[in-house]
Amino acid sequence: MKLLSAAAVAAGLLSASAALAQTTPAPTATTPVAPNATAPVMAPAADGMRMGGAGMTTATSSAVVVRFIGVQPTDTVASRIRGTDVYNNANEKLGEVEDFVIKDGKTISGVILGVGGFLGMGERYVAVEPAAITLVKDGDGFKAMMNTDKDALNNAPKFEYKKR
Repeated sequence: MKLLSAAAVAAGLLSASAALAQTTPAPTATTPVAPNATAPVMAPAADGMRMGGAGMTTATSSAVVVRFIGVQPTDTVASRIRGTDVYNNANEKLGEVEDFVIKDGKTISGVILGVGGFLGMGERYVAVEPAAITLVKDGDGFKAMMNTDKDALNNAPKFEYKKR
């Protein structure tokens, strides 16, 4: 899960480090998969779930060939972004990155921010588009920047964690 999140975060939040796609013939199920090779899309499983593709799926077993990725020096991992403080352009702290929304098991479609409150009391969560956040190198870590203010985040629709 960490690897999926890291790859999705790197693709969704670090647009400045766009990866170059490689076209490689699809290997068969018995052929070893080289790094950055394209895994074949498998037929629907007996339980009706679609197997294969670029995202996680729900099933009782997996028939998808493992595909390894190359991590670039400009990429980062979700664990380094989670907990990152979020500031606006006036350098006012707005909150922090709490979590990520992964759509269809393959794309980060939202970033959950913890905003408002004081010392953990009264904090609420809002979901924003990943493109709304710009990561800025800050020492060994990152600082997240957004073009908004506290009032806009406090008036944003509340995100509530539910059992999924």
